[in-house]
Amino acid sequence: MAIDKNEFWGDNYYNNSSLTENMVLVAEKMFQVKLPPLFIELLKIQNEGYTKGFAFPMNTTATWADNHVPLSELFGIVTDKATESAHNILETQYVIEEWGLPEKQVLINGV
Repeated sequence: MAIDKNEFWGDNYYNNSSLTENMVLVAEKMFQVKLPPLFIELLKIQNEGYTKGFAFPMNTTATWADNHVPLSELFGIVTDKATESAHNILETQYVIEEWGLPEKQVLINGV
């Protein structure tokens, strides 16, 4: 599926600082994963925020839609402890514990 990266982003509510390679390395080390290239490309344009109503098409019906999964926001990577942002994948463990979610995942939206 092709995404027009220049038409993906909407509001940049938290105005996180620009993504750096070091931020990516910190996140990948923390989660022990290689983050998807498209995710990194989108965060290089805007390091968090609300989308322009992006939805991922699906063939499976869900409670929220017959043919898609909505993605109204996408979290960024914020390594500066002094910066408060609810759109930060590095807060995944906190959310997992608070909501009783399964371990070993990276939350990219939904807080």
